Amino acid sequence: MKAPLPILRGDTFYIRRKVPARYSAVESRSIIQISLHTDSPKIATRKAQDVWAELVESWECKLEGNDAEAEARYEAAMTLAARFQTH
Repeated sequence: MKAPLPILRGDTFYIRRKVPARYSAVESRSIIQISLHTDSPKIATRKAQDVWAELVESWECKLEGNDAEAEARYEAAMTLAARFQTH
């Protein structure tokens, strides 16, 4: 599964992507939109890949019934997205 391309809105990059049908049973949102808290295209691209990977792992854990691990993965994704990076 390809990582999402970051989208620039104003001066901040975001991830905006449709949730794959495979995860519709465990994710109520049909579209995910997450701020990457950066205006750098290079940083946004790297963060988008990492954040998306953690989200997918979170959904996989939910499908397996491992809610504690799913929550930890989701929190990791949000922490990665919010982390300030300069290069």
